[in-house]
Amino acid sequence: MKNFQEHPQSLILTDSIGPVLRQLHPDGQYAIGQDCGIYWTQTDPPEAGAVAPDWFYIPGVPPMLDGQILRSYVLWNEPTRPQIVLEFASANGAAERNNTPLFRDAEGIKLSQKVTPPTRLQNRT
Repeated sequence: MKNFQEHPQSLILTDSIGPVLRQLHPDGQYAIGQDCGIYWTQTDPPEAGAVAPDWFYIPGVPPMLDGQILRSYVLWNEPTRPQIVLEFASANGAAERNNTPLFRDAEGIKLSQKVTPPTRLQNRT
């Protein structure tokens, strides 16, 4: 966590879309991750092939494995790719813009993209 707002933003987002996700997935088969590793390529060391976005959503997967909440997500072991991946910007967003990788799956599908909020939202203090 780079600033104290990251986790509250994730919680607000998860709480806000929870009713919609429960309606879309009455069987509960979806996962929400916050600051968890997504391993997108096999590397040595393994951490070099991972990103930990602030928030992500994966439809059609159980949120738990063997009774434990998922701690990471390994793309080459899973049938479903994350559908939404977010990295929250701090201050003017320069740190995230310079350091947050744009990553792709094996088919070259873009999984994360920087989104700039409208100016009226950027100027709030």
